[in-house]
Amino acid sequence: MPIEELIRYRVPADRAGALEAAYGRAAVALDASPHCLDYALHRCVEEPERYVLRITWTSTEDHLEGFRKGPHFPAFLAEVRPFIEHIEEMQHYEATPVAARRSIYDAVGGVRVFFRIAGDMHAAMKADELLGPLFASSPPSHVPHLAMWLCEVFGGPPLWTDTLGDIGRMLAKHAQLDLGEAQRVRFRDLATAAARAHVSDERAVAAMGEYFDWGTKVAVDNSKPDHVPDAAAGVPHWDWPADAQQP
Repeated sequence: MPIEELIRYRVPADRAGALEAAYGRAAVALDASPHCLDYALHRCVEEPERYVLRITWTSTEDHLEGFRKGPHFPAFLAEVRPFIEHIEEMQHYEATPVAARRSIYDAVGGVRVFFRIAGDMHAAMKADELLGPLFASSPPSHVPHLAMWLCEVFGGPPLWTDTLGDIGRMLAKHAQLDLGEAQRVRFRDLATAAARAHVSDERAVAAMGEYFDWGTKVAVDNSKPDHVPDAAAGVPHWDWPADAQQP
C-alpha cells in the first residue's frame, strides 16, 4: 500500500535557495521512477530554516528496494547529498483512518499515474488481436486525451473539459463502430489490468473496474448505427460505491 516518507530539514538561511534548487533538479529522478506517486517540498512559515519533504511511494519496499537500488537513485542522491547533514528526521508514515474523504483520483496517485495507466491501455489495445484493428490508426494524442478523461472521471481536475471542451470528439470516435460484447469485455479487462499494474489501493482498482464495465456498455450503445448520442452530456463523474468504506 502507498506509504509517505517525511524528511525534515533545518538548513542555514543562506542555503535555503540551494536546497530548493537541488530538489527541483532531483525531481527529475522522482518523476522517472515508477515507485514515486507524488512529492512536495514545504517550507515553514514561522521558522523559515525548517523544510519538510513529503514523498509518496507505492510501498516502503518499493522505495527501499525499487528506488534506492534502481537506476534513478544515483542522480537523485547526487543532487541532495550536500544537504544530508541538515536532516533532522527521515521516516516512513502509514495512513490512519483519520483523514479527509479522498476522491478515487487521489487514491490512485494523481495525474502522473493516470498518464501511466493510459499509456499501458493504449499499448495493450493496439497489441490485442481483437481490439487491435480498432486502435491501429490511433494517433499518439490518444494517450494524453485518455489520461485527461480518466483524471476528470475519477474526481481530478477537469482536464478534458478545460482542454478539449465537450465530449463530441470522443463520441465521434465510437459512432458507427457497432461494437460487440466480446470487444466490450476485452476492453474492460485490459483497462482494469492496466489500472491494477499502477495502483496499489485495491478499493480504487475495484471502483475503476466498475467504471470500465459501465463505460464500455455506454460505448457499445453509442456505437450502434441508429443511436444518437448526446454530446452535451459531459464527462461522467465516478465516485466510491455508496456502501464502501472511504479511504
